[in-house]
Amino acid sequence: MATITSCQGTFSDLEDGRIYGMELNTQILELDSQYFTNPSTVTASAYYREGADTDRVIYSGIFIIEETADGETWNIAYKSRSEEYEIQFELMDGIVTGDGDTIVTGDGSMIGMKRNMSAVRISLYSKDNTLIDKQNIPVVITAKSLTTEQVFNLLTNNGQAKGIYKVGNQLYVSFDYMRGGDLTLGGIDNKNGVVRIYDANNVFTLLLDNRGLHTTGMTSIYNTRKWVDQKAGVVSGGVFSGEAKEKELTGKLDLSAAYYAPDGGVNYCAVLEAISTIYLKSRGSTAASLSGKNATFYGDIDAHGTIRTNEIRTHNNSNLFTKSWDCGYGIIAKIAKYYAENTSAYYLWVKGEDDDTLGLITIDNSDERKKKHIQDSTVDALSVINKIRHVEYDWKENDGHVENGYIAQQLSDVCPRMALHMEESDTWQFESSAILQYATKAIQELSTKVERLEKALKTAGISLEEVRTWH
Repeated sequence: MATITSCQGTFSDLEDGRIYGMELNTQILELDSQYFTNPSTVTASAYYREGADTDRVIYSGIFIIEETADGETWNIAYKSRSEEYEIQFELMDGIVTGDGDTIVTGDGSMIGMKRNMSAVRISLYSKDNTLIDKQNIPVVITAKSLTTEQVFNLLTNNGQAKGIYKVGNQLYVSFDYMRGGDLTLGGIDNKNGVVRIYDANNVFTLLLDNRGLHTTGMTSIYNTRKWVDQKAGVVSGGVFSGEAKEKELTGKLDLSAAYYAPDGGVNYCAVLEAISTIYLKSRGSTAASLSGKNATFYGDIDAHGTIRTNEIRTHNNSNLFTKSWDCGYGIIAKIAKYYAENTSAYYLWVKGEDDDTLGLITIDNSDERKKKHIQDSTVDALSVINKIRHVEYDWKENDGHVENGYIAQQLSDVCPRMALHMEESDTWQFESSAILQYATKAIQELSTKVERLEKALKTAGISLEEVRTWH
């Protein structure tokens, strides 16, 4: 709309004037539930009309676009570098690649991030900086795009209105904003009410009444790192691992386990399972004792106290260790397997009160019936054996001298199977079984070389006696 502020002469003397203006593609911007605007772009076009002529003529000017979040402070988001007759302004920040190219979808739409704004203002100036037109576009939230939380905040004035309110035929209680005293339940004959929880199939799973908490499903207790589940007499616990916070089981206590005796009787007991080590500890200086005719464990046993048992078995009832045990401190442990579990060898490590290793037993099962994909070895064992460093040394503890021995860490560098790191004591052990396997293969390789050499000498007419005389 043009406004005449002053004129000279009579109206009959006036000539047809020129009216300048700006046209926008929208007069309002709607926010959806994700706070993106619709439309996502604003288009502004400059034009003028001659007198009463309805035809529009394209006009080039300077556009300035401003945004505001609070309605008071305006920030310039765009300004024409030169005169232009039309602009298209994106209302979100585009995501670009390292080369500066904007990322778009298959249909050419830009992928971007929303900006915080309550209104957009577009101004059009002539090239001599005269304001021609200025228009504001408000950003509004329509009722259809409001989320439940936004509706709630509107109805309760962002939570200042407390208590109960009604929407349609539904009655709501704003627990998030409500403050009050105790919530009283139970009482005599549960006259104060109870809490009942049902699962997705509408099956009752939990009840809170005057007797306490009762559940037919699973009860879970957890924090950011640890979790405990209880279901049907079994208590399981562990830690959360990975970015997805998946449950990693580390221990289980079965309070409803049953032991079926040979005579057909049933004895109920508690079974304790652990992934690696069962550690029994009391409040005092010693820990609980294990005693009985036999004991079954799913992991290692680490006990400060006394272990008395005739037989210790694994969970599949195969003997792991058969011996009476009675000492102040001890560990019976299946310490480690070879790397990637590529053999069936494992180690039994026994420790004493002073934390020294009393014995290291290697159990290497070589039964053909337990193997598959059997074929002749192609490893160059002689080259591996030649890399082993043989050293002489003195022990730090008693100055005992060894004229020929190994360094376990160096063996590990030569071949990981030849050495074992005992994590509990942070010590290295050499693995004689693996060294022997490589040594026998190396002897065979040497034997083959000698046979070939003898044949070559015989072909050349040289006897072994002559070779022995060579220096």
